[in-house]
Amino acid sequence: MQPTSYNLGMTPSAALSHAQKTGMGQTAFNNKINQWFASNPGATSAQMQQEMDAYGVSPADVAAAQRGQPMQSSAQAQQAAPAEIKQAAPAEVKQATLAGYTESPYLKDQAAGIQSQMNENWTRNLAPSIRSGAVAAGGFGGSRQGVVESNGLNDLNRSMGQNITNLYAQDYQQQMARNLQQYAADQNFNVGVANSQNQSRSIDNQLALGNQSNATQNRSIDNQFTLGMANNATQNRGVDNQFTLGSQSNATQARGVDNQFTLGMANNATQNRGIDNQYTLGSQSNANQGRSIDNQYTLGSQSNANQGRSIDNQYTLGSQSNATQNRGVDNQYDLGLRNSANQGRSIDNQYDLGLRNNALSSDTLDASIYNSNFGNQLASANFGLNAYNTMNGQTQQGIGNATNIQNAPMNYNQHFANQYQTAGGLGGNTTQNLPGDRVGGAVGGAMLGQQIGNAFNQPNPFAMSAQAGFTNTPNYLITQ
Repeated sequence: MQPTSYNLGMTPSAALSHAQKTGMGQTAFNNKINQWFASNPGATSAQMQQEMDAYGVSPADVAAAQRGQPMQSSAQAQQAAPAEIKQAAPAEVKQATLAGYTESPYLKDQAAGIQSQMNENWTRNLAPSIRSGAVAAGGFGGSRQGVVESNGLNDLNRSMGQNITNLYAQDYQQQMARNLQQYAADQNFNVGVANSQNQSRSIDNQLALGNQSNATQNRSIDNQFTLGMANNATQNRGVDNQFTLGSQSNATQARGVDNQFTLGMANNATQNRGIDNQYTLGSQSNANQGRSIDNQYTLGSQSNANQGRSIDNQYTLGSQSNATQNRGVDNQYDLGLRNSANQGRSIDNQYDLGLRNNALSSDTLDASIYNSNFGNQLASANFGLNAYNTMNGQTQQGIGNATNIQNAPMNYNQHFANQYQTAGGLGGNTTQNLPGDRVGGAVGGAMLGQQIGNAFNQPNPFAMSAQAGFTNTPNYLITQ
């Protein structure tokens, strides 16, 4: 017995295929297939499959149409329907992949699992339930049953598209978040490298300043050593001058002693000569007697007086000569002291001038170090400012890139939403207008999820999506 409507034997994949490939509505497609069955009552499965290939119908759909059953078995539904959806869903989502996005290796299996569960729930539970209700109401094979199944398939495809789209969107957002984390880690690494370079430069500057400070201290020590050597040379010269003056003083004293000895010897000779003269005069006086003695005595006295006066004059001259010599020695000594004092003052002035020159050199060096430090600080500040400006620019660029990356999936989602909302209306009955309702979609999705969960003895796996506000997600259709 052949079915009055081929729509009874269509799986979700066949319904999507004929809508995509024929461009006709569900009813028109059913009429065309039924006309072919009526004109070819003895057609074989191969002939029917050849006719169905033009509309993308699977062999399981043809066999089901021959028997008037939805599918031969649940095992066939598990083998055929998921395979068709498994090839189409990832290809659609890959169009939204941005550069740098790598999908999870388990994402396709997860999407295929969702599709397999929903297709199996449709085959085992929803479609038999709808047909059982149609049989009970006496409308089995009628247009009302076709409308109900078409709406159920439409809701099933919409829910499947929403869940798969959410699955891929979550994977994409997680990958983009990991990319942003990697980007932040790279930026932190670059900043760390820049900080390390700045620290190295600061350490090098400190080393250079330390070397300059050591050089300054070494120069100061060398200058102190030079001044010490100069002081030692000055002290040695002073000691030598004192030794020279002492030697000259000793020579002068020795000459004075020699002169005194010479004068003593002269005095002794004079006295001896006087004694001899007295003896001679005495002898003559004795010889001449009387007057001769007196005259000789007078003359001798005058001679003695003259000799004494001559000796006194010689002594006076000798004393004056010694005083003159002593005065010359004193003047020379005083001149030596004045020269030593002048030399000492000159040495003191040179030492003071050396200290002032050292102070001036230290001040000049301090000013040079200060200017160098100020230049280094200014260069470091400019380097930090440039680095901050560079990092600020990179941060702004990163924010712009992150904003573009964040907006890209939403733009793709909006683009897909517009396409799938347009495609979501295909397959409906031309005699009925079914506008979209978010509340109704949420309730229907929850009910469908509850039925799927009951099929697996599990809670509603999609109830959280409806409660979390995913009912605003556009209606997507999975294509081959």
